[in-house]
Amino acid sequence: MGERYLGERHMGGTFVKGRIDLYVGTVAFAGLIALMAASSTQRTDMLDPIMLAVLVALACVAQRVPVFLFRSSAISVSFAAVIAAYVLYGTGAAVWVSLAQALVNSITPRRKPLRKAAFNFGSFALSAFAAGELYRLIGGMTPPSAIGPTLLAVAVSAGAYFLVNTSLTAVAIAMSEGQNVVSVWRTNYSWMPVNFGATAVQGAALALAYQALGLFGVFVFTVPLCVAWFSFRLYMAKSTEVRQRNEELSTVNELLRQTNDRLEQSHVSVIGALIGALEAKESHGVPESLLSKPAELTDEEWIEMRAHPTIGASLLGNVPMLDRIRPIVLAHHENFDGTGYPAGLKGSEIPLAAQIISVADSYDAMTSERPYRIALRPKQALRELRANAGTQFNPVVVEAFIQVVIEERRRAARGKAPVHGHQHVYQQALEAVKVAS
Repeated sequence: MGERYLGERHMGGTFVKGRIDLYVGTVAFAGLIALMAASSTQRTDMLDPIMLAVLVALACVAQRVPVFLFRSSAISVSFAAVIAAYVLYGTGAAVWVSLAQALVNSITPRRKPLRKAAFNFGSFALSAFAAGELYRLIGGMTPPSAIGPTLLAVAVSAGAYFLVNTSLTAVAIAMSEGQNVVSVWRTNYSWMPVNFGATAVQGAALALAYQALGLFGVFVFTVPLCVAWFSFRLYMAKSTEVRQRNEELSTVNELLRQTNDRLEQSHVSVIGALIGALEAKESHGVPESLLSKPAELTDEEWIEMRAHPTIGASLLGNVPMLDRIRPIVLAHHENFDGTGYPAGLKGSEIPLAAQIISVADSYDAMTSERPYRIALRPKQALRELRANAGTQFNPVVVEAFIQVVIEERRRAARGKAPVHGHQHVYQQALEAVKVAS
């Protein structure tokens, strides 16, 4: 039946390991007691050695090719041989067949440590003992002589086998991995009762077929057992495939989400950097003497200078992929009150990205050296931004930007140095607007 290799996770040091060892020892000792009790009451004169050997062989073969479940759990149809054993011969025979299960399990798919082998021996023996005794107590006959009562008794006793086996294993998993027992049981075993019940019926049918037809009946009903095993395997293969695809989709979705966040954060920065590059390129449209003039510009020179957003937008016209950025480049010198250039846009008429860039670009310009003036200190630059909020700049963007800059300066004072650079100013502005929103 179901089993799960005990985890090797080290939780809480030796205390948790000691608890697991105590639990494993208790289960193994209880299994030994169950073996001794069942063997002492088994009537050997009722046994057919050939049929018992067949049941042991069936249990071994079925246990050798289990269907692996989630996270190293596994299930086999070998418990059908256990059910047939206690239906035909009693609890003792069932526990003996379970020992064959445990023996094969200890080396399948690879040799297991003694602790794991001991636990699986105990859980198999206790499950077989509980099922066999319950079958006897509720009126199950050995050998069976009536199909109806036999199937009813098998249904109840098989349910006991299932609950004992899966509960013992769920407790072991929960202890080794620090999880809730009920949650572990639901995750690994709550979906299995229907398939398990069908295989249990096959075990009872195997016993009845032997009673009616001898070993030929065993052969006839071995085929449905193989079908049950194959259905388990096919179901898990499909389930595993679906789970893997869901996990892949989840991973892809997370990557897309992270990429989208990064693109959003870098969008304004890229545009800002692009504007800087365009302004450098515009030295061929705008005279160098004008760009580097240390004194204040004349009205005629301002007219010539104010042409540079239009020039920059025109340069982007050569790159179709950047066509959506052109309105932002064109509007990054517009003022919130409508006094900017080149179109005199006002308030919400100005793209939000352009409003963000306007604040960030002005702060970057004020805190950088220019031919006509020295760089302002950050506090002075922030005062200038606030002084021009509502006229040149969007006041909401200004206040949000100031708060982010102040917080970053505090982080720097605590030893968490910020990332410096031209693009970082635009990231600060974008983050400010995101927080304000």
